[in-house]
Amino acid sequence: MLVKRLSNKEKQYNSNDLCDLYAFYNNFKTVDELINFIKAYPLDNNIKIKETGPDSDIAVVVPTSNSKREITLDCIKLYKDFKVILVESGPPYFRFAHSVNEGIKVALKNRPKWVVISNDDIYEIDKIASLRSALLSLDPKKICVVYTNPESIQSHNITIARERKPLRIIRKIRGGYYHAYQDISDKFSARLDIIHNLDLKSRLKAIFLYKNLLSFRGIGSFMILSGEYLKRQKGELLDINFLNGYEDVDLSYRLYKENVSCAYINFRIGVYSGFTLGAGRRRLLRDMTGRIYFNYKWRRLCR
Repeated sequence: MLVKRLSNKEKQYNSNDLCDLYAFYNNFKTVDELINFIKAYPLDNNIKIKETGPDSDIAVVVPTSNSKREITLDCIKLYKDFKVILVESGPPYFRFAHSVNEGIKVALKNRPKWVVISNDDIYEIDKIASLRSALLSLDPKKICVVYTNPESIQSHNITIARERKPLRIIRKIRGGYYHAYQDISDKFSARLDIIHNLDLKSRLKAIFLYKNLLSFRGIGSFMILSGEYLKRQKGELLDINFLNGYEDVDLSYRLYKENVSCAYINFRIGVYSGFTLGAGRRRLLRDMTGRIYFNYKWRRLCR
């Protein structure tokens, strides 16, 4: 099998060196140039899809970059009583949105009532059997999306907000990474950001450092949608132009705009953040492509 050689820009984007990531953004003079790079970024044509578990009214799509990792194997065991579609795509072309869409297309062949889209770093809090009973008590012909209570990182209220001038000044004063982050944000007109309203600190930031535009329920590492709704989307649920990051925010906003029918269930599940794509400043800088594309796509919100 031929292995595609990475371009210099692709190497910089995938680098773990902050200097390379800064250099990546310096390659582009305008936001349109960066958006063209994002849209042309290759998809992984060697995705591996494996189905496990019994036929079930509930299918679980699990995107992963490493199916042999212990945490991924534990996740698959967690869903052993459901039909699991494991979608593996390795770096550098792992793309959550593409893997999810391909997994959904396979899942829909089994005509499930519900499709769960789960990160591969999920762990159990409430018994999975309670998820089955809660979902099967709902009508998938009347409900499009199911949110979990109580609010958690998987399902909570989020706010689209515009940066205020004091926040931009604070980042410039702090210097280093923060100054560079703000420079990138300014260069590509990424004024919109997302506030995750999970704690007092987040709410205070939203009040003093941002101008809040609108709020809605968000979903991310654990999504539940009806098979009927996904059939109408023809399996193309997520926008694959998000390289990794903000595709869940984009989906949450589109569900809000469409005013889809929803239901709430009491179910808790945990997530180990950052196992697949990493965490920290490198992850945030790579995620800036998602934030910039989100701003570009919904730029009318900035008016």
